[in-house]
Amino acid sequence: MSNDTLLIAFVFPRFTGPFGPERHLLLWAGELAKLGQEVTVYTHRFDESCRHLVEPGVTIAETGLPPVKNHVAAALLDFVFMPWLAWHVKGDYDVIQGMTWQAALGIRLIRWLRRGHKPIAAHWCTEPPRFAYDLLPETFGSERKPQRFLVKPFIAALRALDRMAVRSADLLICSSRWVKLEVEQIYDRPFEVIYPGVETARFRRGGKTEARQRLGIPADRRMFLSVSKLHQRKRLDHAIRLFAQKASQNSVFYILGDGPHREMFRRTAQEIAPDRVVLSGKVSDENVALYMSAADYFIFVAKNEPFGMAPVEAALSGCWIVSEGTAGFKEVIPECVVPPDAPLPEGEPPPLDEKALGWDAVARRTLEMYRARCNE
Repeated sequence: MSNDTLLIAFVFPRFTGPFGPERHLLLWAGELAKLGQEVTVYTHRFDESCRHLVEPGVTIAETGLPPVKNHVAAALLDFVFMPWLAWHVKGDYDVIQGMTWQAALGIRLIRWLRRGHKPIAAHWCTEPPRFAYDLLPETFGSERKPQRFLVKPFIAALRALDRMAVRSADLLICSSRWVKLEVEQIYDRPFEVIYPGVETARFRRGGKTEARQRLGIPADRRMFLSVSKLHQRKRLDHAIRLFAQKASQNSVFYILGDGPHREMFRRTAQEIAPDRVVLSGKVSDENVALYMSAADYFIFVAKNEPFGMAPVEAALSGCWIVSEGTAGFKEVIPECVVPPDAPLPEGEPPPLDEKALGWDAVARRTLEMYRARCNE
């Protein structure tokens, strides 16, 4: 290892699109590369829709695991085939950085295979595998009974492997104090908190009128928004009911995103607020930012969300965040959060100033942590 450059290998199970953890990892890796580090991302599959997020200095290495449409099956196969991914990791890296619960096993195996060279093993626990801990009904609620019957016997073994893998890491990171309390109880190891970065140049408070003109949304309507994967854990059916309770007849609720429960949410919208809820499907990065600039309120009611980037992005864009329950983002922007039982505020929320940091700050912080561990 030189004094200036670290060789860093990221382990991530699969990239399905330019959103969520996939997007965050590539932004994080790109900022590390801009700081002069050599970064390689190892994954089973890399969707080309993510290619525009790959910065010069970041290399993508795929194992070529075939695509799997079923979300639960894909998640389990990514875990089962982690030894194959670990075998593909070549080179004397200084740091092996995992992200997502499947990757914890990957970094454990990579260190085992590199017995003559022990890289620092770091793991960013976005959240534990919730289907194995506290969200089993939500995860398998829409699956057929034979699938549920076949998967459940593996849960106990998966928990044991997950705990073993996470506990073996040298450096453990999580995204909020709320997650820290949870994962330290599960894994019995101390975690460092690093809040995820925000694309501050992409999301900024700007012209609401211009954004609505570009999207074709009338200026006199009160606009609500959600940006989410359409999965029942995100509880968008509850968000639709909340919108119907709080919004006036001159309001509209746009839901951006796609997922396995789109039809279920469409039926809920038709039953509860016909003609006032628009499921827009996937939209471009540019249009996501436009919708956030155009909106007055952002509804976020996902269950046990580890952080929740979309509400922070929306708040940066000038939205009030209507939210309940637990979520790490509330530790960063509490002044922008409105409980569902409170009256909707008028005007725009207070500015966030320097509260929401960019991914460049996250890269500098983690690089300091890597170097500290390498020098021990």
